[in-house]
Amino acid sequence: MLKKISSFALLISLSFLLISCNEIENVEIPTPEMDDNPIVFKHNEQEFKIYTYYDEFEGFLESAKKQPDNIDRLYEEAIVKPVSSDMGIPRLKHWMLTPPKDVEAMEELMGNLTEKKTLINELVIEALKESSDLLPGEDKFIYVLPSTPQNKSALKTVGYVTGEAFNKYTMIIMVDPSFLDIDIKHTIAHEYHHLVAMESEVGDTLIESVILEGKAEAFSKKMYPNIDVPWVKPLTGYYKEESWKIFNENLDSVDYEVWADFFYGNRSKGILPWTSYKIGYEIMESFLIENPDVSLEEWTKMPAEDIYAKSNFKGKE
Repeated sequence: MLKKISSFALLISLSFLLISCNEIENVEIPTPEMDDNPIVFKHNEQEFKIYTYYDEFEGFLESAKKQPDNIDRLYEEAIVKPVSSDMGIPRLKHWMLTPPKDVEAMEELMGNLTEKKTLINELVIEALKESSDLLPGEDKFIYVLPSTPQNKSALKTVGYVTGEAFNKYTMIIMVDPSFLDIDIKHTIAHEYHHLVAMESEVGDTLIESVILEGKAEAFSKKMYPNIDVPWVKPLTGYYKEESWKIFNENLDSVDYEVWADFFYGNRSKGILPWTSYKIGYEIMESFLIENPDVSLEEWTKMPAEDIYAKSNFKGKE
């Protein structure tokens, strides 16, 4: 969902079979090496680097079993520092980098996830290529982290996969072994659209953040029309009335609490969780109906205020 490089392994290896006359036949296109870390590949002149941390977690768990009283320090050394180093920052503070509370359960989770790591890599690569085919952009970096047992119930509500775009280059995704293939691809497409959208200037106002989510969901739906996600189901009744009222009163707000109400929900104010996605997607649906000739690339770059103004959504009245 919304809202971040050390040494890199070199992958490109092209083999050309030259034949007589003026023809070139059977040009072999290199495939990513799944055991490399990072996995590096090019598509549509874009370079993608995918970082995974299976070995790091295996080392952490071995140490954690021997030193159960030093979990936080061991996790900092084995996981937080490598991820931060790969991102080129001193230290990443993020909820996705939280030590597991149950080492034994984490070991089981990692065993199940490791069995699927090739599939996960393949799904991420497929989704990146499909996204790039539809909407080319700049080079991108993808960091794939395992879930933890304490996050499993929360991740269940989002298909056991979640993600976050840090800037125009970087996304992190968190994966639980219970994922469905389409949920990984949908998450990658959603976050990829954020990255490309952020290649243009994106403000910090409520309307910008809401429509940014709506754009990403419209893109994901275009990519994978058969997936049905709960966070874009329309608001109804009291929550619709209150949420739209507060939204229209705070379009230009940069207050974090206002953003958090629309993202996480605040039922005392009449705002449900995921309201930013629900309103944003409804606006985008209306905009796309009213403006069928505007290209994907154009509306990706279009300011949120223009998207809203050119929609025909009654909530703006």
